[in-house]
Amino acid sequence: MTPNANPAMLRKVFTIDAVASILFGLDLILFADLAAAWFGGFSADFYMITGFVFVLWGIDMAAVGWINSLRRRFSQAVVYVDAAFGVLAVGLLAAYFQAFTALGVAMMLAMAAAGFGFARYKQKGIGNPAELRMA
Repeated sequence: MTPNANPAMLRKVFTIDAVASILFGLDLILFADLAAAWFGGFSADFYMITGFVFVLWGIDMAAVGWINSLRRRFSQAVVYVDAAFGVLAVGLLAAYFQAFTALGVAMMLAMAAAGFGFARYKQKGIGNPAELRMA
C-alpha cells in the first residue's frame, strides 16, 4: 500500500465484496436449478459449483479485508483477480451468447461490472503509486 492509500475505504470495499459474494454464492447453491432455467448458458451443476466458488471467494475477501497483514500483502493481487473476473464474464458472454436468456445476459453484464467496479474501488483504496512520483 502507498502513503496515499485509504485503508478504511479499502476495508469497506472488501467487506461489501465479501457480503455480496457470499450472498450471491448461497443463492446459486440453493437455487441452481432455477438459475439454470432463468439465466441459461450452463447446467445447474455449473451454477452450483460457481456458487461454492463465490462463497469461498467471499470468505477470502472478508479475511483480506479485516486482517491487516493479509490486506497489505494481497490487496493488489485481488485487484488483478477482480479485473480478470470482469474480463472472464465478458468472454463467457461473448462465447456463449446464444445460450443465455435475456436475464442471463443482464446477469453476466452485471457480474462484469461488479468485477471491474470492485477492482477500481479497491485500487482507489490501495492508492496510486504514480501519484507519488508526480508529487
